[in-house]
Amino acid sequence: LNLARVCEFVWEALRKLGRKLRRMQSEQLVQAMFYCNVLRRPVFEMFDFEVNLARFVDTMTLLELGVMSMGFFKTQTPIRNPELLDRLYKRLIAEIQTVDDITLVAILKVLRYSSKLPQVRQVMELMEVLHTQISRISLMSCLHVALFGVELQCCHDGVLELVLQRFNQDIENARLKDMERICLAISVFNYRSPTGVEQELCAKI
Repeated sequence: LNLARVCEFVWEALRKLGRKLRRMQSEQLVQAMFYCNVLRRPVFEMFDFEVNLARFVDTMTLLELGVMSMGFFKTQTPIRNPELLDRLYKRLIAEIQTVDDITLVAILKVLRYSSKLPQVRQVMELMEVLHTQISRISLMSCLHVALFGVELQCCHDGVLELVLQRFNQDIENARLKDMERICLAISVFNYRSPTGVEQELCAKI
């Protein structure tokens, strides 16, 4: 997936392409962001992506929004438009029953990275619907659900309990990195489960 070496010719092409971000149609915008995603660096003005994404957020598929979200996250660019964040929350909540794991993780990552105190209500609304999905999503997705409220210290006890139960059952499939991150959620929230699952999980780790 090198696509093209970042040489002087490519930089010139990207510079010209970057001037057209605000005029791109949705499929072109997704392809340009995918390229940023592969390079893991902001080769374009990321604010122009945000401005144009606000036009298409209701017409893009959730998969396309996942590509866009991962691009913002990989280039370490938070979404600053609160209305765009609100639309992302609403789209994910509306399609939570059918969202695939990769798309779910991508959107959760950028929402967690971008959300501030004004988004606390949306965080808790999303956690409420995620509560019903813990049994069907992957262990990796469960981890990102558990981490979702960490920055804002928004703990949904029911969600965290179910995620810890999943980790306790499937600990053999967890990476060391996953174990470290789930311990972060337990410790930040100082979580004490009524079933004692966090103690059992920590002993296994």
